[in-house]
Amino acid sequence: MYGGGAGYETGGSQFNGAGFMPTQGGGGGGGPQSGAKKNFDQKHQLRALTIKQLADATLNRVDDGLTIDGREVTNITLVGKVLETNESGLTFGLTIDDGTGKAAVKIWISDDESETDRQRRAEWQPGKYVRVHGHISSFGKSQEVIAFNVRPVADFNEVTYHFLQCIFQHAHLTKGGAGAGGAAQGAAAPASGFKQEQGGYGGGYGGAPAAGYQVGGLSAVQNDILTIFNGPDAQGDAGISVDDVLTRAGGRYSLVQVREAVEALQNEGHIYTTTDENHFKSCNAA
Repeated sequence: MYGGGAGYETGGSQFNGAGFMPTQGGGGGGGPQSGAKKNFDQKHQLRALTIKQLADATLNRVDDGLTIDGREVTNITLVGKVLETNESGLTFGLTIDDGTGKAAVKIWISDDESETDRQRRAEWQPGKYVRVHGHISSFGKSQEVIAFNVRPVADFNEVTYHFLQCIFQHAHLTKGGAGAGGAAQGAAAPASGFKQEQGGYGGGYGGAPAAGYQVGGLSAVQNDILTIFNGPDAQGDAGISVDDVLTRAGGRYSLVQVREAVEALQNEGHIYTTTDENHFKSCNAA
């Protein structure tokens, strides 16, 4: 489905070498972790990547899993310019270029999609920048990016932010980030009393927290709602509905507050829709 052998093409970029930092080769960042749950959570965290990182990881893959910087990767976010689109049956395809390479992305079209969905898809035109949230699907030596959310980039600072986040996460996992005490093993442990959340425009592995707030650019309400989505009783195939969230919040928030928080979490790539526009599931889930 992709150029470049296993699904990604790193030559002939539309950006013509626009100054993006290439990733370092190899990188043995991930030390052994204790407990199956910790390994599961790390595998399914949302990872900000460049297409070159995907291409290098695919070429060096030795088993069914995809490992980048010593960590197995499933859920990813990419940012790039749309080069071309195509629609076939119940799938819509995009070829995007992020300055480090090109990749094809597939998103499934619902049988009963709404007019709003069609209008959103019409915004994914060649020449536009988009953010993709999706997961890696493996078929033998072939890789696909299956998107569960695509949205246009409205603020071009997001493009710069995404690449800075890719660089930070790479350095954080291979050399040890802020708060890691200089260790090169795995992700940094959060400072006492704070929780690391997926940051900014939708990546994972937040930086060291500053005193007085949670990491990730989320409000207190959004963090609380995200905790509900990350709960063990919200991990069914369909996730949970907005009404379920309202009930589990125990009267702390109004329906309007819950819906606003859910919309913000979806836009930031923390959750995605499942069976309909009222059911959502965390990107940290399987």
